[in-house]
Amino acid sequence: MFTMLVRQHAKKTAFYNVKWKLVTRNMTFTGNTAGVPSANEQRLTRGASEDVMKRNTTVEGGHSPMDSRMIAGIAVPSRPFQPENCCMSGCVNCVWDIYSEDIKYWRLKRLEAVEKVTATSEVWPEDWDPPLKLLPMKNIPKSLKSKKLEYEELVKNASIDKVNGLFPPRKHSLPKSVIEAKKRNLIKKTQENLKAEEVDNDGWNDIPVSIKAFAEFERKKKLSKVH
Repeated sequence: MFTMLVRQHAKKTAFYNVKWKLVTRNMTFTGNTAGVPSANEQRLTRGASEDVMKRNTTVEGGHSPMDSRMIAGIAVPSRPFQPENCCMSGCVNCVWDIYSEDIKYWRLKRLEAVEKVTATSEVWPEDWDPPLKLLPMKNIPKSLKSKKLEYEELVKNASIDKVNGLFPPRKHSLPKSVIEAKKRNLIKKTQENLKAEEVDNDGWNDIPVSIKAFAEFERKKKLSKVH
């Protein structure tokens, strides 16, 4: 009797072991990866979707970033807006890279329009970011003429201060014609420097230094991979 009980217990134990093994084998989960993008694919897709989202967003003023306006025969795009959806993780298509390219194109077309419009009496549209430092008074909208005058006064005063600082005190003053010539040359040079500064900095003036550094780092990293 004892022998039979032992055999029955052994059979039950074997059955449970087999059942446990079967259950364990059936519950093994390997995961269904079909259609699930990898990390790299997600980064690429995210960059592309951010690009689309950025370009489809309406900016302040009610116009789309893809809008453009004809100024002196040049199609000038609207000023690109700063992205607010950067994840700072080094995406393949970083929104700041896209912004940088958009800014370069905007500057290029705006400068082309400035060169054309200055030869005409056409007034730059008030709601299309008129470059006050680059335009003559005739092409400035009425509402912004006072700002243009303030800017010119600042340039003039800065130039006079520089002229006065160029020369040590003299017993006899320079001829008036010489002083006027130096003033004209210095004003012209100051205006050229300010225009160059306007072109270089426009679009990045109010962006934090940390973001500028990040965008520059991403740009250099991308260039190093290309070369």
